[in-house]
Amino acid sequence: MSIGRSVALSPQRVGTIVNSTANIKLSTMGKIFVLVLLTVIFEGALRKWVSDALTMPLVLLRDCFATYGIFWAAWRGYMVRYPSIKRVLLIWTVCLLSWGVLQLIVTSGSPFIFIIGLRFWLLYLWFGFAAAVSLTEYDLNYVVKLMMRILLLLTPLIVVQFFSPPGAFINRQLDGDEDKVFRLTADIVRTTGVFTFTAGQSTFLAFVAPIVLAALTKQNSLVTSKRFPLLVAIALFIQVMLSGSRGALATFMIQFVCFVALELIYIRRSSKQGGAMLWAAMAGLAVIPLIFSSAVDATRERIESASGTEDFFERVWGIIFSDLTWDAFSFIGYGIGAGTNFAGFQSVGVAFALGEVESTRTLQEGGAMGLIFIFIKLATVFVGVRKSLRVTMRTGNALPAMLWLTMALALFMWSIHGQLTINALGYLLFGLALASLRVENAMSLPSEPVPAQVRGRLALPVYAGGLAEPRLNVRKRKP
Repeated sequence: MSIGRSVALSPQRVGTIVNSTANIKLSTMGKIFVLVLLTVIFEGALRKWVSDALTMPLVLLRDCFATYGIFWAAWRGYMVRYPSIKRVLLIWTVCLLSWGVLQLIVTSGSPFIFIIGLRFWLLYLWFGFAAAVSLTEYDLNYVVKLMMRILLLLTPLIVVQFFSPPGAFINRQLDGDEDKVFRLTADIVRTTGVFTFTAGQSTFLAFVAPIVLAALTKQNSLVTSKRFPLLVAIALFIQVMLSGSRGALATFMIQFVCFVALELIYIRRSSKQGGAMLWAAMAGLAVIPLIFSSAVDATRERIESASGTEDFFERVWGIIFSDLTWDAFSFIGYGIGAGTNFAGFQSVGVAFALGEVESTRTLQEGGAMGLIFIFIKLATVFVGVRKSLRVTMRTGNALPAMLWLTMALALFMWSIHGQLTINALGYLLFGLALASLRVENAMSLPSEPVPAQVRGRLALPVYAGGLAEPRLNVRKRKP
């Protein structure tokens, strides 16, 4: 709850508060979160265009940042903001460690693979929670602004990749083998952006889509241009269209439909400007396929070709819950970490040795513990979506609901426990989604001083010990 009381202030006092607010900077956790996020996004570019030898140093670097963030949040006492979630995570950590040790004894598994598995199952889960309880409203605004700018800046790269031949340097894979480049047709590649594989690019688009769509309804006041959210939305449409991924296209359509439903049903405080931008975005969504007609034709050819061997809806169901999940199910499981890319290459020389879809890997790695984890994810999605809809309906801000609806897709459809980049993006999304429930007025903190005559009549909160970062959920301590 807020730790201050609202009182009427003089214009002079309002000017002092607003000028102080304008000087707010990223908190320590905000800086750590941004460093981890930027490393996750751009490490693939360094690996495939500079040197593949940078893989381990870059992963270790962001893992160190994440570990420091966890201990920093615990040391500063921020985790008490969600005591129930903290207790659940502690119990889950102890249970997973105990179960993993039991697996090592029963299956004679590799301790090193077990440590790798704990990293996939716990490290970024804890970091997402640490970020959620520590990020300020300004931090969340900053991340929103940063992601929108990154998406916009990467759009020319995606366009160049799409129209470049598969053998071009810009379409290079990690091993440099042109024959292994994923293609939409014989001469058109599936764009990877700054990531090493198409899955990373598709996951990035799904990660940033709720931020971009939410900005269409409630203008981010940190962005000076009122047309900027629309421009970024068009950039998002272009990247999805040129991705060549059926999954990226289907995920975006689900997100867009959910956003329109939120706009029509729940969001009652949207400005006329927000409604106009929504209609403009829908017009852009209709026009972009006409501009990039070659992408439409290639995607249609890809879908028709794939439909000849598998039904699309059956594939979607298989991603969520594959038939292979129960065929090789073991109560004790094959070992935490056994389904990761790293473990697959170490054991049999292929990725996803236990299966390609998330539910299969979770159950076969953890056995009974994996089944419990699936129920935990279901409960998390149910509670998170319900609370986010309440926040969206109360504040008119679509960001919490869009983040949690995307989180529902991510927990069951992304390869969170199999691939390094997706693992980090999945739990970073969890941190943002959880933070959006605590900081309800996200995307509304002014970045420039507001004239005193405008806010002179407003009742502003007075914080104990002077001006603090606004609207933080800090418990009031007795003197």
